[in-house]
Amino acid sequence: MAAGIFQNGVELGKTRKVKGYTSHKLNERTDLKPKPEPDGYLEALKNLEADPKLSIILEDSNSGIQAAKASGAYVIGFKGNLVDGYVQKGADVYADTMQDVIKLVEAYSG
Repeated sequence: MAAGIFQNGVELGKTRKVKGYTSHKLNERTDLKPKPEPDGYLEALKNLEADPKLSIILEDSNSGIQAAKASGAYVIGFKGNLVDGYVQKGADVYADTMQDVIKLVEAYSG
């Protein structure tokens, strides 16, 4: 999961792998196109040696959802911190709370 985004990069914090947790920072890359391009997510998935088809990305913004979908991952649109009236588009599923996110991840993981 991308925990934070900043100029031309992605910071992954406590990204769950099969055995334990790992953390990666890709903020040194200046050649990555910003969202809605998938470059940051594609680079993160590559560095984690993760198959996009087996990965879940949690996003709140529409440009982030678009980037996440373009990476090939399953995308959860998180509505929990959005301003009233903001309409998300394009995610596979949507969650209002982190409890909803946990349930969706468990259901996806089977």
